[in-house]
Amino acid sequence: MEFRCFVKDRQLVAISQIDLQHYEFLEDMSQQIADKTSQFFHDKIKSVFPSSSYCFDVYVARNLENVYVMDFEPWTHSVDSGLFEWKELVETQGFLGLRLFPKNVNALAHFSGKFSQSRFPVELTADAYQKSMADLIEKMMVSEP
Repeated sequence: MEFRCFVKDRQLVAISQIDLQHYEFLEDMSQQIADKTSQFFHDKIKSVFPSSSYCFDVYVARNLENVYVMDFEPWTHSVDSGLFEWKELVETQGFLGLRLFPKNVNALAHFSGKFSQSRFPVELTADAYQKSMADLIEKMMVSEP
């Protein structure tokens, strides 16, 4: 029930299942998940988050009562695009919808190694992330008394 959401120019443009396994029950809930996540974005995030383009991860309670933010990520090609291609995310002019992992697909055979659950998340190994963390640490050390 974890999903990555993509926001471009202050508009929610896509939602992707994070876990690369097929879950039958998600198919029946897909419209409600998309609606609940979209409503959460419009009610809680859109007007308060300072950046115009970014990604965020949510956990949707199975009863669909609550949505929780798990993480925010920059809008950059080094962030895992889930079940979307970055090209389609960048070029879209509207909402691409919610994508769920398809039935009878072997994730290891169809996706690159960056999706392996036994490896570091791609965001943690990206040059941009490492540089921004190094800059943050340097600023913190300089500002210490």
